[in-house]
This record gives sequence, C-alpha cells and structure tokens, in this order.
Amino acid sequence: MTYFENMKESKESASLGPVPANYPKRIGAAVVDILIAVLAWMPGIIFLVIGFVEGIKEVDLVEQLTIRPLTDGEEGEIFWEVANVSWGVAGILGAVALIWSIWYFGYRQGKTGLTPGKRVARIKLINVET
Repeated sequence: MTYFENMKESKESASLGPVPANYPKRIGAAVVDILIAVLAWMPGIIFLVIGFVEGIKEVDLVEQLTIRPLTDGEEGEIFWEVANVSWGVAGILGAVALIWSIWYFGYRQGKTGLTPGKRVARIKLINVET
C-alpha cells in the first residue's frame, strides 16, 4: 500500500499526517515560480535583443552611407562587430541566471522543500518516509 492509497482510506488517517496538496495549489505555485524564473532570465534576453537590433541598424546605416550594396560577408562582419558586446553580456547574464535557477529551484528546494511559489501556496516538498 502506498502513501496516497493510505490517505484515501479514511479521514482519520489524513488528519494524522501531511496531506498531498491539491492541483490548484500546485498550479498556483508553479505559476509563481515560472514568473520568477522569467524575471531572472529577462536581463539576458533583453541584451540579446539589443545586440540583434543594434547589429541590424548598423548594417543598414553602413549600407546607406556606401553607394554600393554590401556582400553577405561584409554584412556579417559589421553585424557581429556591433552585436558582439551585447551578446557577450547576454551570455554572462544567461549563465548567471542558469546557475541561480539550478541552485534556487533545484538544490535549495531539495534542502528546504520550498520555492517562492510553494511558500505563497503554503505547500512544501517533503519525503513521505520521514
């Protein structure tokens, strides 16, 4: 017999120990956690888009200033020269966000049983055997 089968047997056994969280609470916790993760990744994404837009604008500007059309190699060289810095910053911010996400939603949740979403929903990850 598993823990969940035991919880279905009677209301008495449910009051003796922790009860599994219902799905609305779990979904609410997941939504809060996803919003926090998106906020953590947003600076990197913003710098990625800034680099892309700056690169395209610079290629267009150089093309307007020169009378002849640019070759694909020239366009690529100009684009990467301008976008390189912003994309470097985006890469660093993305790496920081990835490390933070793994620590916060993986390691820390394993140690404490909580994430911000779980705190808001008042649920906790526990080991059934302990």
